[in-house]
Amino acid sequence: MTIKVKRMAMGFLLSALLLLVLIAFLTKDKPRDTATYSFTARRQLELTNFVTQLKQDFPVPGIGVALISNDSVFYTSAGLRDQERQAFTVSTPVFSGSLSEPLLATAILKLQEQGKLDLDDAVIKFLPYFKMGGKAYQDVTIRHLLTHTSGIDKYEMIWDTPNLKSNAPEITTRSIASQLPRFAPGTRIYRSPYNYDILADVINKITGKPFEEFTDKEIFSSLGMSTSTFLRPREQYAKPFKISNWLQYSYTQDTLYPYNRENAGSNGFHTSTRDVSRWIQMILNQGWYQKKEVLSTASQKELTKVQFSSEGNKGVAFGFDVLIRDGERVLIKSSHYGGFNSEMILIPERKIGVAVFSNISGFLNISSISSQLAAWLKGEPLVYPKIPVGIALGKKLYQNRKLVDVLKQYEVLKQDSSVKYDCSAEALTQFGQSLLYKIGDRQKAIQLFQYCTMKFPSSVLAHLYLAEAYVQNKNLSQCKKSFAKAKALAGSKGLNQQQAAYIEENILVLEEKKQG
Repeated sequence: MTIKVKRMAMGFLLSALLLLVLIAFLTKDKPRDTATYSFTARRQLELTNFVTQLKQDFPVPGIGVALISNDSVFYTSAGLRDQERQAFTVSTPVFSGSLSEPLLATAILKLQEQGKLDLDDAVIKFLPYFKMGGKAYQDVTIRHLLTHTSGIDKYEMIWDTPNLKSNAPEITTRSIASQLPRFAPGTRIYRSPYNYDILADVINKITGKPFEEFTDKEIFSSLGMSTSTFLRPREQYAKPFKISNWLQYSYTQDTLYPYNRENAGSNGFHTSTRDVSRWIQMILNQGWYQKKEVLSTASQKELTKVQFSSEGNKGVAFGFDVLIRDGERVLIKSSHYGGFNSEMILIPERKIGVAVFSNISGFLNISSISSQLAAWLKGEPLVYPKIPVGIALGKKLYQNRKLVDVLKQYEVLKQDSSVKYDCSAEALTQFGQSLLYKIGDRQKAIQLFQYCTMKFPSSVLAHLYLAEAYVQNKNLSQCKKSFAKAKALAGSKGLNQQQAAYIEENILVLEEKKQG
C-alpha cells in the first residue's frame, strides 16, 4: 500500500470517528421515539393503522398507545395536543388523572425500602394533625390509604381556583378533621382521591421536601421518564378538549384544566406514551429496567398483589383494581374526566402491559380499546371497536332536523352486517341522552326512547331513560308506566340506584303538584 493510499485511509478513518463523536454529542440526553425492543414490522403496521383509524372514526383530538409484551415494546400516537394544532407525539405530557395512584404507591414503597416508614404504621405517626370524627382515625394506616380501605369519604375536587402553594397537601389532610369516616378502617373498599392526597402529604413530611421532588428523583429520573411529573407541565403538554356540538360531534379546547396541588397525589401525574412504557416495563420485570434495579422485587410484588378482596373475583392492589380471570391477575387503572381519558392494564404473569391516553372525555371507549389490545397481546385477533351509532345519527339530524329520517338511517345501518357501527340498545339510548341533556330537545328524546323500547322491548335502559325523559317533560302518568316497566324487567338485579332515586323523587314532586 502506497503512502498516499495509507494517508487517504487514515483520513477516512478519522472522519468516521469524528462523525460518530458528533452524532453521540448531538443525541446525548435526547429522548428517542423508538423502543429498545420492538414488535415485528407487520405487528407495528397493524397497531399504527389501528390507532390512526381510531383518530379518524371517533371525535378525538389526540391519542397515544403503549404496548409491552415480554421484551417487546411499542408506542405510537396520532392527532393534536392543542387548538394550535401542535402534534400529539409519544413525548407529549398528558394529564393521567387517577393513574397517579400506582405511581405514588411506588414512591411509598421506595420510602419503606429506605427504612423511613412501614406500610402498617399509623398515619398519625407522620401527620399528627390527621384527624376525623370519632377515634377510629387513629387506627388508619399507610396500607389503608393505599388500598382505599381507610373509610375516608369522597369529596369534590376544585379545579377553577387551584391551590399551588407548598402546604397544599397539608390543607387537604386537615380539611377532613370534622368529617366522620364511612366505616372502620380495613373493613371495606371505598375509593376516595383523598387517600392518595394524604399519602402525598406523608411523603412531604417524611422527606422534608415536596413529594414531586421525591417522585422525580426516585422514579422518573431512574427510568429516564424525562417528560413525567406530578406538577402541571409548563409547555408542550396536551390540553383538554370537550364536545362543542353534540350533533356534529365537533370539539373545542376546554379552558378549565384539571389540576390542583391539593389533589395532586391522586390526580397530578402527567406522563407521555413513551415514558409510561418504561414504568410498565420496570413493574413487569420485577422492579428492573435496563439492568438497573429501580424497585426491589419484594416491593414490586407488594405493589401488584391483591391486598383486599371484594365480591367475587375482584379486589384491589396498591393503586390498581384487580380482576382474577382464568386464574390470572389483571391489574386495571382508569381515569375518565377533566377532558382526558386514560387506562392502564397489566397482566404480570404474562408480562403484558397496555396504556392508552386521549385528551377528551366522551365517545372513545378507552376501556374497550385497552382490553382489546391486551387480548391481542395474548394471541387473540385485534378487534376494532364499533363506533356508537349516535355519531352517525347526530350528523344526520344536523343535516335535515327530521327524526324520522334519522330513524330510517338507523334501520339501514342496523341491517347492514358489514357496517362498523354499534347499533345496540345501549348505543341508541346514549344518543337519546344527548338529545335530552346536551341538545335539550325533550320531544325528540321522548320519540327516540319510544322507538328504542319498540326495537328493544326487553331493554331496561330504554324504558328507564324513557321514564326519565317523561319526568323532564312532566308527563306523570307516562313516566310511572315506563318506570314500572323498567323495574319489572330489572327484577332482582334492580335498577341503577342513583337514577331510580332521581325518578322516584321527581314522581313524588309531580304528584304533589297535581294534588295541590
